[in-house]
Amino acid sequence: MARRARAGKPTIYRWWPSRGTLLLDIYHRQKPQALHGPTDDLEGEIAGLIEWLSGYWQGSAGQVFRQVIAEAQRDPACAERLQSYATERRAHIGEMIERAMARGEVADTVDPLLGAEMVQSLIWHRLLTDRLALEPGRHRRSPRNWCEASSRKRGARPARSSERAVAVLELLA
Repeated sequence: MARRARAGKPTIYRWWPSRGTLLLDIYHRQKPQALHGPTDDLEGEIAGLIEWLSGYWQGSAGQVFRQVIAEAQRDPACAERLQSYATERRAHIGEMIERAMARGEVADTVDPLLGAEMVQSLIWHRLLTDRLALEPGRHRRSPRNWCEASSRKRGARPARSSERAVAVLELLA
């Protein structure tokens, strides 16, 4: 890489302390910043995000991001930067959920950042298990299940443990 950049390795490592941090920076700079604008439909926004990322990660970007995650397992500097990047992305998804809460689309008892972490975990899991290819309509199923579960208002009959287990499994499907 240093040769392609016509720079010495010390110059590269002055700016990026490790291979993983360099890969994350490359990934972040190449990824389009505005995936899509806000809508009045949380399910549609989350489904759009999942569909877009699934397609984007099926190319070289997915390979690079997998490498970043692998590097973060052994490189503390990469792990720290990946955590920071993941926190920014969760905040973006959390904002989607907060807008839905303001519209009354999601119960006010929902923790937007926890919901965002669930969405992020789902798509990262699919990346890491090489299950990004989605059959038509599949990208809407998990967001629909999450939105339905999150829209339950206080005082509603609590779901039985079997219903909760089915809802969790459907989210991960």
